[in-house]
Order: sequence, then structure tokens, then C-alpha cells
Amino acid sequence: MIPLYEAQGLLEAQMCRDYLAARGIRVHVQGVYLQGGVGQLPADTRPVLWLEDARQYRLAREMIAEVLQPARSDAPSWRCARCGEQVGPEFDICWNCGAGRTEQP
Repeated sequence: MIPLYEAQGLLEAQMCRDYLAARGIRVHVQGVYLQGGVGQLPADTRPVLWLEDARQYRLAREMIAEVLQPARSDAPSWRCARCGEQVGPEFDICWNCGAGRTEQP
């Protein structure tokens, strides 16, 4: 495993992990339990995503950049191909079933 991305917080780390997992890239989040010690531990307690397959590093970094870019407010909502749920444009993963967006805005 190799370090992939240092997240700003646990929510961001989990969002990135889920986004990558939905696209077949396996990562682990380390430092999850350090968040409870913020203020009592050294300042460097942010969660880190670790990539299982180093060959996927470039692709995984591109996907993280994609998921972290601000949502376009003028983009249309989309319908989940797996469950048919209507999902807002700011989401790339269906809130109902967890499937990734299959169409681009």
C-alpha cells in the first residue's frame, strides 16, 4: 500500500473512499480514530487514504480531484441507472443505492 491523499477531515476521507470504491479502486483510511484526540495530539492528525494497488495511483488521484471539485449549480439532476432515483447535480453517487453516476452533466 502507498499513501494516496491526506484528507482535511474524516468526512472528506470517507467521501473519497466511497467514490473510489464505487469505481473499483480499493483504498483504506488510516487515522480515523485520531480525530477524537484533536487538540490533545500533535497537529498532524488528519486521515490518510492508502491505495492498495500502486499501479492505480494516477487514476485514483484524478478521481479524487474530480470528486473534490465544486459542484456546478447549473448542472441538471440525473437519474440513477441502477435504482431509478432522481439525484441532485452535486452528487456523483446515488444516495439511495450507492451506485456511481453513469452520465456526465
